[in-house]
Amino acid sequence: MVGSSVSDLHGNQLAQGQKWTRSSLKHGKDLPYPELKKWYTGAIAQFEIPTITNLVQLLNKAQKRGDHSFWETVERLLELDQLREQDKLPRPFSGVIKLLKVFTGVDEYFDMDQAEALIKATDMSFSETQKSRFIQPEDYSELAWCYRLMVEGYLAIFKKQKEQLGEAYMTDPGVGKINKIHGWAAMKPGIKVEPWSYTPRPIGENDVEIQIEYSGICGSDLHTIKQEWSGTTYPAIVGHEIVGKVITKGEKVTEFNEGDLVGVGAQVFACHRSDCRPCNNNLDPHCPRGVFTYNSKYADGEQAQGGYAEAVRVDSKYAFHIPSSIDPLHAAPLMCAGTTVFAPMLRKGVKKGDRVGVVGIGGLGHLAIQYAHALGAEVVAFSHSPNKRQECLDLGATKFVLTSDKKDVDAHRHTLDFLFITSNSNSNQYNEFISWMDFEGTVVLLALPEGHMTFSPFEFVFNEVAITGSLIGGVNIIKKTLEFASKHNIRPIIEKYPIDDVNNALQHMDDGKARYRIVLTH
Repeated sequence: MVGSSVSDLHGNQLAQGQKWTRSSLKHGKDLPYPELKKWYTGAIAQFEIPTITNLVQLLNKAQKRGDHSFWETVERLLELDQLREQDKLPRPFSGVIKLLKVFTGVDEYFDMDQAEALIKATDMSFSETQKSRFIQPEDYSELAWCYRLMVEGYLAIFKKQKEQLGEAYMTDPGVGKINKIHGWAAMKPGIKVEPWSYTPRPIGENDVEIQIEYSGICGSDLHTIKQEWSGTTYPAIVGHEIVGKVITKGEKVTEFNEGDLVGVGAQVFACHRSDCRPCNNNLDPHCPRGVFTYNSKYADGEQAQGGYAEAVRVDSKYAFHIPSSIDPLHAAPLMCAGTTVFAPMLRKGVKKGDRVGVVGIGGLGHLAIQYAHALGAEVVAFSHSPNKRQECLDLGATKFVLTSDKKDVDAHRHTLDFLFITSNSNSNQYNEFISWMDFEGTVVLLALPEGHMTFSPFEFVFNEVAITGSLIGGVNIIKKTLEFASKHNIRPIIEKYPIDDVNNALQHMDDGKARYRIVLTH
């Protein structure tokens, strides 16, 4: 670049660009991006504008992935826009930025005539360019021509692709309706979340994009943002009880159409490969390649973000039709809480006549009572709150045991086939729980209290009791959870909060005052 005149630079670059373009179209290949990158980077380095260098790097990264929409450049484009508005970039960039916005889907559609007009806009008189603190006036033309040639080359490729694909080209498979997702994220340990936006992953051929209408608050959300389980990566948008409508779908998705009402639970991806043992045994939550709805990473290193947001993108296997008989507002808690309690009942084979105990009558417990009752079990509710007695009986419990009443508790020792622990019980309570079990009974942990459990091995041996845990439900179990709830009129007891009031809702939940699930309305 150094030592070249503006006219020579113009002519040489245009000739090289035309040569690359002709070769690309003749052989059906893309522009030679490695050479192009080297050339652009060399031209740009002398101008010391990091945002422009980053843009070139992002374009190159997107090309390597085969993502011709270049959606990842949106943030950098906005930075360039801000610099331009502050008169820190030359006027010719306005046309280039606008054109790249069309390519990345920021604008509504790709209009070929508009693109050609914008190419011409970059040729405006450089004498009109204002002085900048970052670039010398004589260098404006060189920098502008770098970008002019880049978009000219892309335009030629896109023209060819449009000829080949026709109207199908108008819908880029990687771009959705919402390409910048706004939500509420935890930025550090605590119970406060704040507005934050992120660029979602491209929509894959098996993915769906969902505009969220309702999102339930789960105890896991609090544990995660407070980092009580450690390993939280901030910023973190939590929420895995999601209900909304499909607004975009990948080309291989056949089960859903735009406008379908769907739910998403605590998982958004699993491999479902034939050689994956968990996936082939209905244990896809344990898939080694699985991705949870938030605070979990995809294979490419991108972090999944959850439902306290306007939209979410997930593998279509982990989107579920909401039965028409279930109000979407009530469907949200079923995606996690309902599935969490019903999954082990299905796996352990709870059936009519079984004696089932439920410890902790809260967000999980009040649903566990309903599911066990609908399975035909005799349900015993254990609680330290006497004011929950009637409510438990109304939900389907056969008996209510006040845990502070020793006589009442003693009367129920060695009487249960199953005990589902849904509360964060103290570590020294498990000997007590085991004493409530009949021979060969099973204690199932659904909550994750801090610290370690302590109990005597003699209780195991002499009562032949098993203790097990249960994570969440896979694809088949979530479907059964919703179908069973629809058939047996199982519904959560909820409180509503608008999403803008999410911090008060989280505090209400953290204070233990929620009755029993909180649903955020978007």
